[in-house]
Amino acid sequence: MSEFTPCVVIPIYNHSKTIAGVIDGINTLNLPCIVVDDGSNESTKQALTQLKQDNPGLTLVTLARNQGKGAAVKQGLATAWLQGYSHALQVDADGQHDLQDIPQLLATARQHPEALVTGQPLYDDSIPKSRQYGRLFTHFWVWLETLSLTDSMIGFRVYPLSSTVTVLDQVVGERMDFDIEVLVKMIWHGIPVEVYPTRVIYPENGISHFNLWHDNWLISKMHTRLVCGMLLRLPNLIKRKLFDQQTTHWASIRERGSIWGLTFLLWMFRLGGDKLVRLLLYPIIGYFYLTNKAAQQASKTYLSRVAEQQTRHNKAVQHLSEQMTPDALVSSQDSFKHFMQFGKAALDKCAVWANKITVKDVDIINGELFNNLLANKQGALFITAHFGNSEICRALAYAKYGQKVNVLVHTKHAVAFNKIIREINPEAQLSLIEVTEIGPDTAIMLSEKIEQGEFIVIVGDRTSVNDPANCCYLDFLGYQAPFPKGPFILAGLLKCSVYLLLCYQAQRRYCVHFEKITEKIPFGKKVREQEIIKTAQIYVSHLETFCLKQPLQWFNFFDFWQQDKVVTSQTNAVKKTIK
Repeated sequence: MSEFTPCVVIPIYNHSKTIAGVIDGINTLNLPCIVVDDGSNESTKQALTQLKQDNPGLTLVTLARNQGKGAAVKQGLATAWLQGYSHALQVDADGQHDLQDIPQLLATARQHPEALVTGQPLYDDSIPKSRQYGRLFTHFWVWLETLSLTDSMIGFRVYPLSSTVTVLDQVVGERMDFDIEVLVKMIWHGIPVEVYPTRVIYPENGISHFNLWHDNWLISKMHTRLVCGMLLRLPNLIKRKLFDQQTTHWASIRERGSIWGLTFLLWMFRLGGDKLVRLLLYPIIGYFYLTNKAAQQASKTYLSRVAEQQTRHNKAVQHLSEQMTPDALVSSQDSFKHFMQFGKAALDKCAVWANKITVKDVDIINGELFNNLLANKQGALFITAHFGNSEICRALAYAKYGQKVNVLVHTKHAVAFNKIIREINPEAQLSLIEVTEIGPDTAIMLSEKIEQGEFIVIVGDRTSVNDPANCCYLDFLGYQAPFPKGPFILAGLLKCSVYLLLCYQAQRRYCVHFEKITEKIPFGKKVREQEIIKTAQIYVSHLETFCLKQPLQWFNFFDFWQQDKVVTSQTNAVKKTIK
């Protein structure tokens, strides 16, 4: 069953008021739908009968009595498999899930057809605290059972049916314990897991069928069984964790527990301050370092190429704390220092919004350029990189100048990060704009911000999520590497000045570096491509200079120097999904 043919599976029990809205949202996506009625009350049965009449293509499966959410999902997945579908997207009937994320979940499943694709929930303030703390407790046990940091309780998933049906018979849980157990056992069977951040809300006056005592008792028994099963599988789990990793396009690499890690560090930051958190960094970063061989190799490749360039340019070569090893051979100790710098940069993002890092700790290079923009109320586009800590620039721009800085980001992790920053500083004025592509509406909105004198920041050292082949290959540290055209196309569309913006740590101080790249990018048809490449080359040359100067502060832990076939294959997969 090689063709990608997805459907939607919805378990329902007494959600008569919300199911019609969920079905309407599914219908806008033209997806076949299987609804499993888990012995609902009469009003829900009437609502489902009406929906069936209005939607002849809808498959309605009715269970004679209430058996539990897990039993309903099992029935739905089995029905989907028998009807010939390759994948089934599980959606809850209570309206908690953001149906607008379905296309991206399915796109991820198409790119990774063998994987279980699961949402990673981003909650707003509607989540009950008891549920929030209970989830953290379960996440700990799931990590212990699988050595994986994955949300195990969300029911917003795409199941690969050919492998899922072989696991279902081994899943004991049939109520609220099902979602947890099936994920753990699929991981045990070597089925990969991909995650996509998605918003989850708890509707006001929403109906929850979670029985505090009974379901927690079932979950506790389940974890007891799973921990015992984990002990038998521990050698294989460790082996898989350490060695069975692949390198891929950065957008497909899972954010390995970043939100949970940031949340944990935030709690520790409140409890013991900066010193306690920095001590905790060593075991936390050590865990991620040891369990991510692909990132280790990417770090060593990058640092080796820095060393080669430093040697080639006849620079004084000392130890890595200042320069690099002379033979361009990078040790694990060097690479671990690179990881630690990344961890410290994450802490500094919290520290600057907590006013632990202030203007007096920062040296501004070419600050007159920034002052002139403010004086003239002139908007501009700043192109930055995953280098150092640009969050310091954003916080200080607001603290010192009251200037709003809009940052374009590719991921919904920005939503969770914003929430964490606001918990540190409720007065923080944040503007992270989530974009996966620049369409006409986005371009108009950004143009208005420029006209109002606001600044827009975008990174220039990662290829596009939706169109990774829309890049130009430029010389970077002695090798051809793909850089996105998008930031420079955007600069041409906005018709504004373009600046380089980087912030890095030097000794115990921070340096913010401004530099004009170009006044405006001419955007006529005849000169557009050459001007984009010319401007991109200027940006890359500057980035290389800073990487040679501060090699441990560039944080792209993936195979940056990918070949065309890797980028092109991922582009083709995305285009097929869009079609």
